[in-house]
Amino acid sequence: SGRPVISVETVDRMLLTRIVVNMIVHYYPSTRFTSLQLNRDYAARIHVDANNTGWSYVLAWGPYTGGQLWVYDPHSGQTPLTITHTVTGYPELKVGTIAMGHALDVHGYLHRFNGGVPHCVLRYEGTRFSLVAFSVANWDRAHDNHTLARKD
Repeated sequence: SGRPVISVETVDRMLLTRIVVNMIVHYYPSTRFTSLQLNRDYAARIHVDANNTGWSYVLAWGPYTGGQLWVYDPHSGQTPLTITHTVTGYPELKVGTIAMGHALDVHGYLHRFNGGVPHCVLRYEGTRFSLVAFSVANWDRAHDNHTLARKD
């Protein structure tokens, strides 16, 4: 039907899901998101979240160094990144060129960013876990029984 649903994994881990949701809402009270993604040792290469809408939220933890979230900002970015492959919707980001962006320290810090802007995880060493919360573009088509209402 093309409608978002709560995954079996989420239902099986409802307590963990509620803890994570409440943590994010504690720091960003007006936030809305439909999806949570947990990662271990995943270094996303530069990309744009084409099927997301609104803000994304990210937090990382573990015994690692490096691993900042790099977000493209050609106007005020201070961290260079060599582009390794094409990025959909951004023809100025040619392979082999250097782009400027911000390197957000997400190690133990929850950050909000626009997933519609090119972003990636910078190189790291060690074991890195991360949590990303975001909204899918068709969130408003979800059935009421497939939404996670926040419980205070």
